[in-house]
Amino acid sequence: MSGLAEITDEEARAALLEAGRLLFARSCDFYFGAQ
Repeated sequence: MSGLAEITDEEARAALLEAGRLLFARSCDFYFGAQ
């Protein structure tokens, strides 16, 4: 990997989706765990 400039839109979108999914799952676990 030589730089962020080489990341394609598809890869960036996939990474954002994965990060969002992880964040959503973690916040759900925290929310329901606090009930």
